Amino acid sequence: MFTTIDWLRTKKADFNTASGIFAVFCKKYFVGTIILVILTTIFQVLWTLCFVVPGIIKSYSYSQTYYIYKDITDSGQDENLNFLDYITLSRSLMKGHKLDYFVLQLSFAGWFILSCIIPFGIGFIWYWPYYTTTKAVFYKDLSQDMFLREKNGYRQLLGK
Repeated sequence: MFTTIDWLRTKKADFNTASGIFAVFCKKYFVGTIILVILTTIFQVLWTLCFVVPGIIKSYSYSQTYYIYKDITDSGQDENLNFLDYITLSRSLMKGHKLDYFVLQLSFAGWFILSCIIPFGIGFIWYWPYYTTTKAVFYKDLSQDMFLREKNGYRQLLGK
């Protein structure tokens, strides 16, 4: 996921595939990503305990958290942010775009069934890179005109 967004922005195809797969395991991202996974999972489970639909809606709201974390960490502007701020920024970014994200994921249902379930999972070799790249393009399009490209623009959304 992190390598895909880097590739989309720089268009460099000279990265090593093996090191790109494990980019999240570097010291810069690993601990923060694990904490964000734990927090978003806890929040999604709690929302799902209320009812199933709010849990699904919140999962769409939190879907851009990791991309935002990577962007802000790479820009070096993360010194005053806690991990809940990344989740709040994802919710702000997805405001008004949850239906678009749902339709995007729904468009992959047929591909999933035809290429992954019917041939016993062998289709994941082609399906998963295509799916993650599409999600990264969705994030790139959302964040293109938003707060992440402006210096300290995310602080306005957080009220800091």
